[in-house]
Amino acid sequence: MAITAKDNAEIAVKNAKQAVESAKVAQSQQLLSVETQVDSARGQYNLSSAQTADLNIKAPIKGTITEKYVELGTEVSIGQKIAQISQLNNMKIVVNVSSEDIYRIQLGQTVMIENNLEGIISSINPSADPVTKKVKAEIIFNNENKELIQGTFVNVSIPVEKIEKSKSDSVFIPLRAVTITANEKYVYVNENGFAKKILVEFGKTENALVEITSGLTSGDELITDGGKLLEDGDEIIIK
Repeated sequence: MAITAKDNAEIAVKNAKQAVESAKVAQSQQLLSVETQVDSARGQYNLSSAQTADLNIKAPIKGTITEKYVELGTEVSIGQKIAQISQLNNMKIVVNVSSEDIYRIQLGQTVMIENNLEGIISSINPSADPVTKKVKAEIIFNNENKELIQGTFVNVSIPVEKIEKSKSDSVFIPLRAVTITANEKYVYVNENGFAKKILVEFGKTENALVEITSGLTSGDELITDGGKLLEDGDEIIIK
């Protein structure tokens, strides 16, 4: 049987279609290979970026570098201390008070530092040192004007007037519920599901409790835990 021109044309069309399909398959495979290479390159880039980011050290607090333990170019290891950052605007002074005088000072009491600067007693240790029998107390001082230098000794004068015995109806609350700054003393109470900041005044301290002489009223729902993480007006969830 003779092959006509029409048959030749049909064969040519069929061959052309097969060639197109083969080209599409080859192109698809080539595209897949290129995409794989792109994904691999992107992964290497992300890994390099993460490793580079790990080389940037960020301090968790704001402050001033007061000690530097390594020099530029020094090889360091994980966990190695490289610097010390201090918050010089708020200084803490540690004093040791005799067991006789410890009952004559109060949390929140104003003290004199170097005869002309005022600080506030922010904490009193509930127990004495077993060897010296002295009790550690901490004083906070607003050092915005840089009057004091970190790490130095200072003279502190604490009035030790006799504290009158508390009334039987005095209110004592846990020390952990109180926040003391250089300017104020306050607690938080629950007011309709929101934290309300209340300024308070102190009386005497007994172990881990402090007497509140003003600020709180009968019926106030005191927030004893987590108060130092709150701000006035924060919504609270009671668990």
